[in-house]
Amino acid sequence: MRQKDLRRLRKRAKVKQQRRPAHHSALAYSGGKYHKEWLVPLFVAVESGVLMADAMSEQTLTDADVARALEQMVRDIRHGKLSFSEVSESHADDNLPTETQPLVAACVQRRVRDELLDSDHPGNDNLIGVLRSTLGSIEVRGRGKDSRHYLMYIRRFLGKAGIVYERITDEQAQALMELE
Repeated sequence: MRQKDLRRLRKRAKVKQQRRPAHHSALAYSGGKYHKEWLVPLFVAVESGVLMADAMSEQTLTDADVARALEQMVRDIRHGKLSFSEVSESHADDNLPTETQPLVAACVQRRVRDELLDSDHPGNDNLIGVLRSTLGSIEVRGRGKDSRHYLMYIRRFLGKAGIVYERITDEQAQALMELE
């Protein structure tokens, strides 16, 4: 091979390496098995829970934070530590954790539980499939350790559907309460 060709191959390999996510999950799923119309509300619940956590953290979450939280949720469901079979009313916002991973998990759990109040439980295998598919989406869009590409993508995508989460001040909350 000529020097020019070798340089071009090295450059391509370097670009390809840079595109790989910094956080690769063995749990991520990239197939289409769970991309069913009847699971769309569950995908929306998971992703809107992620957006809720991002807003509550004042946009300090990274894609890797979200991936680690979802991975832990998958493991917890598989080991019976987390169950959505007994759906109950959500906890008060004051009880949400402040650390990133527990915050993401709590917000996602809340949104999924809210969704399951209005519909039949899809089964743990389908819940795990939706979480793993979401992990696959993070891998596709994530671009490094501190990446927020997936978070920006779901903010735009869900924003088009009218789903927006913003942190408000106490004064704004009080003004909203007075309107009711």
